[in-house]
Amino acid sequence: MKCLFKLYLNCLKKNFKILFFIILFQFYIFFNLSFKRYSHIKKYKIHKNINSNKINILNFQEPILPSNLSSFTNISSAKEFDKCLLEEFSYSKIHYKESQYDNIDLIKHLNVIVMIFAGRKKFLENNLKYIRKLLTNKLINEAHLWLYTKNKNDIDYIKENSNLYKTCGKNKSYNEIFTEIKENSFNITVKTNNIIFIKLNNIYEIILNNNSYNYINIYENNIIKNKISFNSSINFSETNFINLKISIKKNSLIIENNNKEYFNYKNIENIIISKIEIKSEGTAFWKYTQIKNKGIFLLNVHNKNVLSNMREAYYYYLNINFDIIIKIDDDIIYFSDTNSFSRYVYFTYKHPEISCVYSNSLNNVISFTYSGIHGLIDNYLIEKRRKIIPNLFKYSHYYYDFESAEKLHYSFIENPDKYFQILRLPINIDKCFNINYKTINGSNHPFYISANVFALNKKNYDIIFNPKKIKGKFFWDEGYLVFKVKRKVFYPNFYSIHLSFTPQRKSKIFNDEEIFKKYKRLSNFTNY
Repeated sequence: MKCLFKLYLNCLKKNFKILFFIILFQFYIFFNLSFKRYSHIKKYKIHKNINSNKINILNFQEPILPSNLSSFTNISSAKEFDKCLLEEFSYSKIHYKESQYDNIDLIKHLNVIVMIFAGRKKFLENNLKYIRKLLTNKLINEAHLWLYTKNKNDIDYIKENSNLYKTCGKNKSYNEIFTEIKENSFNITVKTNNIIFIKLNNIYEIILNNNSYNYINIYENNIIKNKISFNSSINFSETNFINLKISIKKNSLIIENNNKEYFNYKNIENIIISKIEIKSEGTAFWKYTQIKNKGIFLLNVHNKNVLSNMREAYYYYLNINFDIIIKIDDDIIYFSDTNSFSRYVYFTYKHPEISCVYSNSLNNVISFTYSGIHGLIDNYLIEKRRKIIPNLFKYSHYYYDFESAEKLHYSFIENPDKYFQILRLPINIDKCFNINYKTINGSNHPFYISANVFALNKKNYDIIFNPKKIKGKFFWDEGYLVFKVKRKVFYPNFYSIHLSFTPQRKSKIFNDEEIFKKYKRLSNFTNY
């Protein structure tokens, strides 16, 4: 106050107008903040009273998943969110029987694909153990690793643990493949309308395209020593795979197309084929007999910026036949047993009226609240979250609440059995995303669930990822699914635990490395 008084006095001595404007500005700031605070408190009380006294029951008929949720428009406290979730849970009791999905063989006839945006080596090392178990038990048909990482160590690890399936012109370097070689020959099929390159032992480079001009480069010490051209052409296609057989026999390099000799170059060195590398000028898809990492495919992308090129991965499956597709983040650090996975897949298959089925990722706001409803976590954490008004720019928002996230993980690590003691009911979560928290400055912030793991059937996939619906410069799958896609269900009995969000990782409080180590030990003792 003394400093403020001296400021007034000095201004009065120098210029009365300056003092007048300073006082006027201070009154403006004071009344403006007071009005905003009063308005926020008033709205909070009004909406709280309205929603607590009146619940509008919505009864949907099958095949739409039913709900009895209140149509909340302005939610100011986590209590309403918990209430919303609890009412949805209560109503789902009469619509779902988990026992009918106990048979693990029920999904073995299904064509199930797993897609992963790859990815960080330290997480993939853990994830691929589980993927391999699912492949061995014939619970999935294929796992697709979409190469979005730019880190060389990550790229090398992914290449070593997968079979190259998709190449594109942006990736100019050769990629080695491992396939069956019999009598110094191998078979490979390709689908493309672009130039393809096949290199043998770093000596013979075969270059083929739809034009009549094809050629073979012969290398010596990584320098082209000779170049042989030939005029025959293969009718490559963007829609059909073309079969090729390449052999080196009796000092001849032979290329066969659909069991017919396409090219025969004689008088060459009779080498034993030991290394095969491939690449393409544009997009090309390759098939060959896999001798390692069976069922795990690597797909290159033209642009590794995920937000601007996520569509490339999602568009691909519009032309692929499958029954169920499951998208898994690369930083999932723990999966429940294969029986839980089977029930999750079969539930998705048997309920085509549900557009998207989320697994239980533990570390997100829906999983957190659901765990609280079932008494799986400390009441202190629930009460703490209820008392705060989330703000994206403050740590109090759930994804910035480091303590709750860490305690949630340790609650599972220290006693995972309590999470699997009983089978819990899936719930429709559409209405939860219509809830808006009122932040202190009066702006709305909707609830959000990360799409760490979700499953869709083919019909719903083709509708949701129709190119007309996901056009624009950037496409963000999580935001799109949360705010644009209806009929979403949270499936609590399949745990695919997500480690941390960026704000949590950056916190010195949240020790994600230590938590990850504990989950890895837990995985080794349980199911993989």
